[in-house]
Amino acid sequence: MNRTFGRDFFSWPAIRPRFIRPVIVTIVVLIILVTSIYQISPEEIGVILRFGQFVRTAEPGLHLKVPFIQKVYYFEKRWLEWDGDPNQIPPPR
Repeated sequence: MNRTFGRDFFSWPAIRPRFIRPVIVTIVVLIILVTSIYQISPEEIGVILRFGQFVRTAEPGLHLKVPFIQKVYYFEKRWLEWDGDPNQIPPPR
């Protein structure tokens, strides 16, 4: 029995070119949408940097950012708030 591994053996179903562009556009849009949404939990605060420079802080909740340009860093709020007398804060080292 002689098998030939020609075009018939490795043939894939025909993909029409008019379907390729919408699929690629949909994938790109989904990637941009997923990377632009971020959430900050109630016990955190976010610091947004654009190209490494401080832009703003973000309170808890659901937010949007510019994907691939802005970066969000999360910090716990309990380390940032001080309820006591300001004179009791130890000086930085």
